[in-house]
Amino acid sequence: MDSRFLDQLQRIDRLLTLVNSGEPDVLLGVLTYHDLLVTTFGEMWMFRQWLVHDPMLHACSTDVLRSDIYQEWCIVTCGDIAEGRVLLTPGMPPGVTSRPRSAFAASWRGIRYYVDMPNHADPYHGALAQELLAETRSAWQKIVDKHWLSDLPF
Repeated sequence: MDSRFLDQLQRIDRLLTLVNSGEPDVLLGVLTYHDLLVTTFGEMWMFRQWLVHDPMLHACSTDVLRSDIYQEWCIVTCGDIAEGRVLLTPGMPPGVTSRPRSAFAASWRGIRYYVDMPNHADPYHGALAQELLAETRSAWQKIVDKHWLSDLPF
C-alpha cells in the first residue's frame, strides 16, 4: 500500500519548486504568482490532515501528532494565510520597522511577498512568504521524522 501522505509531501515539494523559481509567468498567465503562493500555503496547511489520517504513518499517538503540529507556529500561520485571516502583500506590510533578514531572505532574487499579520508583534509579521514556506517544509519534515515508524525513504 502506498502512503498517501508521501504523495502529498511530494506535491508540496513540486509547488515549492514553482514558488522558488520566482518567475511571475511560471504558469503562463493561467495563475498569478500570488495564486501560486496562496495555493502552496493551503497545501502546507492541509498536510496535517494527510498525516493524521494516513495509515502508513503509524504514528504512536494521533493526539501527540496533533499537538506537535499545532506547536509549530509556522504551520498555524500557513493555515491563517490559506484561510484568509492573514494576508500576503507584494511590499513590506505596515508596522514593520526592522526585521532581521535571514540568509534565505537576503539571497532571494524572485518576486517578494511578505506576511502581513493582524498582530504586528507576531514573529512572522513582515517575513518573506517564501522563507515562511521553507521553514514550514522543514517543520513538517521534523514532525514526519519523529512520528513515522518506517524505514522507507522519501
